Amino acid sequence: MREQVGLENAMAELEAAIGYTFKSISLLTLAMTHRSFSKDNNERLEFLGDAILGAVVSSILFEANPNYKEDRLSLKRSELVKGQALATIGRSVGIPEMLRLGAGEAKQGGADRDSIIADAFEALIGAVQLDAGMEAVEKIVRRLFTDLLEKSETANLKDSKTELQEQVQSEGKNLPRYSVVRVIGPDHNKTYEIKCELFWLKLETVAVAGSKKEGEKLAARKMLGLLAKEPEVN
Repeated sequence: MREQVGLENAMAELEAAIGYTFKSISLLTLAMTHRSFSKDNNERLEFLGDAILGAVVSSILFEANPNYKEDRLSLKRSELVKGQALATIGRSVGIPEMLRLGAGEAKQGGADRDSIIADAFEALIGAVQLDAGMEAVEKIVRRLFTDLLEKSETANLKDSKTELQEQVQSEGKNLPRYSVVRVIGPDHNKTYEIKCELFWLKLETVAVAGSKKEGEKLAARKMLGLLAKEPEVN
């Protein structure tokens, strides 16, 4: 009885963490069932969830990065859906407490194994799709992947100035020029409006940030977006 109450509490906590309540609890239970526990396990749901997760993350990245080519989008998707990343999210929503493992697997620490948690998370996504459809899945993925997407976004900004510089250098053109358009606010809370210019294309972008460096990164990223749309100039 006590174990049943504990499992019900774990289910409720997981549903609260993902922001979704299952209509069919049996689907959630199946998603948390490892092959060591039963022949009726989460492997099929894992297969489904893997494909769905890849599609949803691809869609999010496609929308958010209009200047990225296929190879870079693929790299970003791989970073977001790799096992370690999924295991981190799985732990954050309480999957280890929900896992149903065979006695041997449990004794060997299976509930803390990245691969098992990641597989269960993919199975969870598959279970949500069967329970409620793609709209529910997308809401959950956007919610749970916020931190990873923001970290990926920060990494993009870190690379944007370098990427822009390398791109114009490869074409034998003059380097971008950055300048401060204006500074807004008091000394303790300044905001910088930064301009990035490519004179040879008569292009410029403007970005606003809390520091000059961050403003330059944002302006460079905007310029990369313009260049992706600009026809080649010899």
